[in-house]
Amino acid sequence: MNRKQSGLTLILAVVAGLVGGAASNRFLTGFPLSAQKILQQVEVLHAERVEITDKEGRRRAWFGLSPKGNVGLGLYDQDGRISVALSVTPDRTTGLMFADKDGTRRAAFS
Repeated sequence: MNRKQSGLTLILAVVAGLVGGAASNRFLTGFPLSAQKILQQVEVLHAERVEITDKEGRRRAWFGLSPKGNVGLGLYDQDGRISVALSVTPDRTTGLMFADKDGTRRAAFS
């Protein structure tokens, strides 16, 4: 192979690479793959109520507005019984309640 043929082969190889790259980019593009989805960070979450449940679907905690308009936080045991509640009523009365293992109110402060 002489110099002219070597130069022509090199140019054809470069052109073929460019055409192949352009064609694959045009026809084979899709969503980039990653090992894990990247979650978008949210600065503010707007909701009236947030509930935390366990794997069995039982409520374990809530934070937010109650149907009566109270703002509060409630913590529940593994059987779904209320253990602790902190609340503020629409007239700004505050309350804190503790319950025993049976869900019976044992102490309350307001």
